[in-house]
Amino acid sequence: FGELAGDAAVAYASIARLGSAHSELLIVDAGDHRHARRLQTVREALRAQAGLGRRVTAPCPHDDACPALQRDRDWCHSRARKGLPPRLAAFARAVGRDQDEMAYAFLAVSAVSAPPSAPRRGVLVIGEPHKEKGRARAPVCGPGGLRFLQALKRDRAAFDAVLALERGTRLHDGIAVGSVADTAHVDATRLSLLSRPD
Repeated sequence: FGELAGDAAVAYASIARLGSAHSELLIVDAGDHRHARRLQTVREALRAQAGLGRRVTAPCPHDDACPALQRDRDWCHSRARKGLPPRLAAFARAVGRDQDEMAYAFLAVSAVSAPPSAPRRGVLVIGEPHKEKGRARAPVCGPGGLRFLQALKRDRAAFDAVLALERGTRLHDGIAVGSVADTAHVDATRLSLLSRPD
């Protein structure tokens, strides 16, 4: 955590050197805004240098430009259960830390001769679902960019399903088809798409 150089270009150069000796690298850093966006910037450098035989294979569900870099307020990260023993959980509470979950950002970098011939499937839930007046929304990332899944409260099953989505879940790419103004509507007829692709 935090062992990459602070500058994204220097971090990319370090990864490129390591990548020549390893078939797969897993780079993990803190999931706060600064560290996660630095990894996203490194991903963009790796994407631009795909001809060098390295590409990011996870967590991104596509090889397009990172849509979470378009606005400064966005960043892509995951959360993991800590499973702290009782004494450490009590200590975490006492110092104001989340004793249950930890945010982290990661990239899996493969050394391959060329990018895949077919795009990866699915869209990735990249944020926490939230309630708004009369609807539930969850941000997802896919080949079409950053968009929201939305379900109206009157469609209770869809509304509850969107609120139950967990960050990092990969969904069928069909869920984002037919989106209007960066919003894909979910109702009872599309509930089956709120599941992991095969």
